[in-house]
Amino acid sequence: MARPTPQQQHQQAMELARAIDAELETVIRVLDPAPPAGDLADRAPLRERLGDGAEAPGEILVALLMGPSGAGKSTLFRLLSGVTVPVGWERPTTRHPVAAAKASDPAALAATLFPRWHVQALPQDPRAPAQVTADPGPLLFAAPADPGAEAFAGGGCPLLLVDSPDFDTVCESNREQADRLAARAEVVFFVVYPESYKQEVAVTRLRTMLRRSARLALVYNKVESREQAEALHRDLRAYFRETGLEDGEESDAVAAYYCPRSSRTEALRPEPLEEGTPGFASLLHGEDAWRLLTRSLVRDLDAAGRLLARLTSEARSQRAAAEGEVARAETLLAERARAIAGSEFPIGRFHDLIKDHVLAVRWRILRWVAAPMGWVRSAAGQALVHWRAFVRGEKERLQPREQLERTRLAEVAEELVDRWRRDYPGIEASQGRRVLDAFHDQPLPEPGSSWEASVRTSLDTWMQENRWKTRVLGNLNEVLTVTGGGAVVLDLAVTGGQGSLWGGVLLSHLGIVGAAGAGCAGAGLLLGLYERFGMRRIIEQADRRWREMRENELHRHLREHLAGPLFLHRIDERLQRGRDFDPETSGALLQRLDPFLDHEARLKR
Repeated sequence: MARPTPQQQHQQAMELARAIDAELETVIRVLDPAPPAGDLADRAPLRERLGDGAEAPGEILVALLMGPSGAGKSTLFRLLSGVTVPVGWERPTTRHPVAAAKASDPAALAATLFPRWHVQALPQDPRAPAQVTADPGPLLFAAPADPGAEAFAGGGCPLLLVDSPDFDTVCESNREQADRLAARAEVVFFVVYPESYKQEVAVTRLRTMLRRSARLALVYNKVESREQAEALHRDLRAYFRETGLEDGEESDAVAAYYCPRSSRTEALRPEPLEEGTPGFASLLHGEDAWRLLTRSLVRDLDAAGRLLARLTSEARSQRAAAEGEVARAETLLAERARAIAGSEFPIGRFHDLIKDHVLAVRWRILRWVAAPMGWVRSAAGQALVHWRAFVRGEKERLQPREQLERTRLAEVAEELVDRWRRDYPGIEASQGRRVLDAFHDQPLPEPGSSWEASVRTSLDTWMQENRWKTRVLGNLNEVLTVTGGGAVVLDLAVTGGQGSLWGGVLLSHLGIVGAAGAGCAGAGLLLGLYERFGMRRIIEQADRRWREMRENELHRHLREHLAGPLFLHRIDERLQRGRDFDPETSGALLQRLDPFLDHEARLKR
């Protein structure tokens, strides 16, 4: 496979930049609370490169001329761009930068690259004052470049050439503007001359540029000869080493040039000072320009990638914590719903099912099959004995289902709200009371009928196998009628002396069998009654299916009307916002970034 060209590599880097920025947007949306703006500063340079228009600012090379007063920047700018900027103190460009571009609207292009600046067209009269504007941003002038000028005559990526204000004047804003422009530039032409190259302000700015720009072109202007320029360059590098300003890494990005002193502008041609240094204009043309643009983009990508890795880790941790909170809440709700469902048996509806089913099929039994009459009399008698005992001692356990469930739910709700207020200090007492009041006003969910199907199926099988028992059971209509009516349930609650349905070990979780074993006489009598008819398996199955169904119904009720309004809906919304967030996506993007970073590291070595 052919190696991609520098332009293709830049396009690949731009595609990756858009993907990383989009993923950052997704991750930021997931985080709760959202990161403060200061924590997202590493994203800002990449955002500026991507822009909002059709032509991304990151696809345009920004070259900046920078230097102290009198260094000859404006003359060099005129040579490179063909734009005439008068030299001297009395001009509007003394305090404001000038940009040149080969574009139909240079001002619009400059505004795209520097969105926080107020951009105006360069006045035809350079000495005319700038237009008055209410825009608080710094002022930048823009002008169309001469297509035949040295910086714009070659092919390659689009170019914006900027002449910055002198940074060594008494005006502090000049230094601030120069620094802001340099932060965005891929190439900085740092112009000095023999009398200024080691001034403290120049050296400080030069050190800053070493770290910021993808390429620094150090131009020794107005020198008498190449030898003088070489001497100045050696002296400056030695000064860097002595003062700790040069650490070796950034200095590799420096290209040195010199311009002999001349009174003729056309004779101003920066020449490479060291062997292997590319031609001066080549930094702005062709493949070199694309490489510089990509290097600058990769630096911003590196910062954005580190930010993405950090925010992804935070989002992953937050998601795990939120899912854990939901899981813990769901466990509590399930336990409480299971307790309530397991503390009641739908005896009324169960007896209705038996009565209706037996009476509906009894007419098909044309005659009594041979059956031990003694057993029949004994079974009927024992059933009546059991039932009378139940009525005498346990009838108070027959309760309207809605009344019993409301009592139990109210107790559960108070206990859970107190618990969650301890777990979440942000829940105010007044909020807890409002949620409780609204919960108490909610109608209870009506029980479903899914459990009844299994009872009917089991009854069919039992009646086919026990026809004469069916006849006896049918004759016990008065027994079944006493507890008839689907609204009646048998209270199975056994607290084990804890005084609360959920204090200590919740024995009623075991349903009717567990309640009987724990000492609930009503449950024991009911099991004994159906044991006589060989129907224990049927009642146990009915109990199990009822508990499963009712637990789910009460669980949903508690979640929707208690836990949800109190705190769980907010967590649900946070998780819902993060439905598009996949940490693997961030990881894959960062892996795609690695080859660009490796290439940058090799260039530094």
